[in-house]
Amino acid sequence: ARKGELADAARQLRASREIDPNFRETWFELLGVLRESGDHTALAEERKLIEERRARSRREDLSATAAARAKTYLERGDAASALREYRQALAYRPDVPQYHYGAALAHSRLGDQAERIEALQRALALEPNLAEALNELGVAYTEASRHAEAEDALQAAIRSAPQLASASNNLGVLLAKTGRNVEAAKHFRRAVEDDPDYVHAHVNLAVSLATLGHLEEALVTIRAASAIDPVSALVRTAESAIQNALRDGRTGP
Repeated sequence: ARKGELADAARQLRASREIDPNFRETWFELLGVLRESGDHTALAEERKLIEERRARSRREDLSATAAARAKTYLERGDAASALREYRQALAYRPDVPQYHYGAALAHSRLGDQAERIEALQRALALEPNLAEALNELGVAYTEASRHAEAEDALQAAIRSAPQLASASNNLGVLLAKTGRNVEAAKHFRRAVEDDPDYVHAHVNLAVSLATLGHLEEALVTIRAASAIDPVSALVRTAESAIQNALRDGRTGP
């Protein structure tokens, strides 16, 4: 009778463990039941599971700590140290797409463009709809003059995160670079709508409108950017060019 009770207790404890695998007491109660029942094979298997779980938890903790250090280094402008820490995080957890994305940002700041693209591709292999990685890949492809691939990546980023203003802005930059100014203006406008404080998007929209000959609207747009960031050299330069074009009667800056 006792053997049957222990078997029932083991089944119940295993079921509880499946519901909440983080409740340590369940694991230890199960070990006690198996020890009392004399089921040494099952006891050895459970001990192995516990050790594997502890090792996995330790890897997760170490990787998260390294990634946190990497983010801090990146914020401080120390890309080399950030990359070292992201590599450490990936040594423990190569299955985390955000770590590959962070490594890509470090590579970008170090000027390692091929490695940047490869890291982004690894992130997207793990999570194909990771919007920030798609956006960054679009920028990398734009800088490498791989325009068709850049457009595909940026469109995918927008589909994944429709209100990601930087993706709309970056798509506008690509389209303007390839002479598609009407489309570019549409995406710059969308970026401004999604993030009204996005100064670069305001500037890009103003320049795009001026290029299309809409100088009055361009001036209104660049003044909106100036209201957000009055000391921006980029804004002042664009505003001066648009004012000069208006004064001279030209169709663009």
